[in-house]
Formats: sequence, structure tokens, C-alpha cells
Amino acid sequence: MSMHFFRALWAGIREYDLLLVSTVVVLTLIGVTMVGSATLASFGDVSQAERQLIFVVVGFLTLAIVARLDYRIVSSLAILFYLGTLVLLVLLLVRGETVRGTASWLSFGFLSLQPSEFGKVSLVLLLGSYLARYTEELFLLRHLIITLLLTLIPMILTILEPDWGSALVFLAIWFVMIAASSMPRIRIVAVVGSAIVVAVVAWFTLLAPYQKERILTFLDPSRDPYGASYNVLQSISAVGSGGLFGKGLGRGPQSQLNFLPARHTDFIFAVIAEELGFLGAATVLFLFSLLFVRILLVARHARDSLGWYLTMGVLALIATHTIVNIGMNVGLFPVTGIPLPFISYGGSSLVSTLIALGIVLSIQRKSPKGAMGLAP
Repeated sequence: MSMHFFRALWAGIREYDLLLVSTVVVLTLIGVTMVGSATLASFGDVSQAERQLIFVVVGFLTLAIVARLDYRIVSSLAILFYLGTLVLLVLLLVRGETVRGTASWLSFGFLSLQPSEFGKVSLVLLLGSYLARYTEELFLLRHLIITLLLTLIPMILTILEPDWGSALVFLAIWFVMIAASSMPRIRIVAVVGSAIVVAVVAWFTLLAPYQKERILTFLDPSRDPYGASYNVLQSISAVGSGGLFGKGLGRGPQSQLNFLPARHTDFIFAVIAEELGFLGAATVLFLFSLLFVRILLVARHARDSLGWYLTMGVLALIATHTIVNIGMNVGLFPVTGIPLPFISYGGSSLVSTLIALGIVLSIQRKSPKGAMGLAP
């Protein structure tokens, strides 16, 4: 009886891309470890790491449930998820909890929720369902306009918080999914050109002074070393001081002496580079690269256009977060408050990202037997 159970369990596990799952598990364990190390000096214990571990458990349980569902059934509910997140984003503007100048959190007793993180996943589902439904007529201009409008609604609500970082992720998801479709490329180029014009207008009409200052100090970090440039300069210093092997867990001067702000969230990669050195940072970059390759393989072997679009949307979501977060840690991008997937502290980001990966695993499970090198 027991042998039959374990054989059945192993057969179920082999349905999934174990390399993809293992990569995510390692990244989340690195996250728990680094959150604990980054907050040790501030809290004197591992309370933040313990909370992160709870988020990991909840996230993987959710991932397992979603992965067992048929992604086509999940996508059929996309409009409900989308409308639900819009309601939460509107509610956020009324009674949101302000953190570092941004009203991004809704508190329900002991539970705090960041609706924009789940909104990104719901947008992937909705755009994927829409593009798959109208695959044969995507050459019509109205489909480009409709998908853009569906993206702009949560994007504008997020800007009103104001959270420009998450708003740009919505736009990146739309762009990648549209680029992966059969829509005429000239129209996509025209939209990009229009976006540049809008960005110029936004600079003069929408951006708050502190947001402009972030961009200006990104271009010239020496402009305000004790003000707007402080975070970036401290992060660059932490990254550069790690050397080859790092200072050791809990021994990074920038993080442990509180020079590095938001070290367990926005600047967790700087902590990794300082305490684990070049080898630790390179390992994290390798793991993310491996994850992206495996997700691309799932997209390539998807059994239908819906699977292709959903997988590309999830890839856009995770890759944008990763590239922007690491970029701002090393001074390549302005500070936007975007977390590093699987590693930065926070339940909403972690759970929503694992839900998105659960959709990818559901798509992979429905792929032709033997795809991606998996045993039939």
C-alpha cells in the first residue's frame, strides 16, 4: 500500500518541470535567509524571516492548487479576477495604508494586502484570454485599442496611489503579450512612440517633484548625496564592497549598521552582494536566468495559443520585476519600490508571483508528453 502511494506521488510530481520548481524553491530559501540576515540588526531576532517563511508556505500551497487546475478553466474566470482587483484598487484610494508616501496597502485586521500585485496576475489572465479568443483577427486595430484600455485602467488606478513602479509593470506586461501576438508590428511601434510623447507630457504635468528628483538623481547620483541620491549611493556602496566572497551573513556594514534603507525589500540584492559577494550575486542572477529559460520552454511547448500568451505574460511580470529591481540596486534604474521576486520581504508579491507560476506549471502539465525533456 505504501509503495503504491509513493509511486503514485512520484508519478504526479514527474508531471511538472522539476528544474523550474527547484529553481524557485532555491530562490525562496535564499530570500528567507537574506531577509533574516538583513533584519537581524533591527529586530534582534528572526521575526521577519519567520513571517517570510509563512508567506513561502502559503505561496507554495497556492501554487500547488493552481498547478493542478486546468489553466483554461482559470482563464475563463479572468474577468472576475480582473474586476475584483479593480474594486480593491479603488478601495485602496479611499482607505489605503500609506507606506513611504504610497497608499499601496489594504489592511484587514492582521492581514495586509497589496492589490496591485494581484492585479498584475489578473491582467495576464485577462489579456491572455482575450488574445487567444481573437487570435485570427488581431490585425484589426480595435483589438490593440481594447487591450491597451484594459491595461490602462489598473495602471491609472495604481498611478493615483501613487505607485509608478507597479504601473510600469502593467505596461510591460501588455507590451510583451502584444509583441508575442500576431498584431502588426507597425502599430506596436506607433504605440511605443505615443508612449514616449505621453512620458514627456507626464514629466511636466503628472510627476510629483520627488519623483522627478529620483529620475534626475538616477542620471546624476552625486546631485544630492544626502537626500534623493542617498539610497542609490548606499546600495552601490554595498554592492561594491562585497568582493568575491562577501562579508558573511549578518556581517555587512551597510546593512547591519542601518546605512542601507529598505534592505529587506527594495534593496535586498545589495545585501546579497555585500554579504555573499560576487559569487552570491552571480548565483542569484544565474537562477533567475535559468527560470526565464524554463518559462520560455513552457511557452514554446504550450498546446494552444492561450498557454502561449499566459506564459509570456508571466515571464514579462517576473522578468520586469527582476530587471528593474536589480537595476536600481546597482544604479542602472531609478528607485521605484519594485520588489525582487521570491527574495524581497512581502507576502503579496511572493504569493501572487507563485500563483502566476502555478498557471505556468498547469500549462506545462498539459503540454505534449515528453516536452521539455520530461519523461512521458
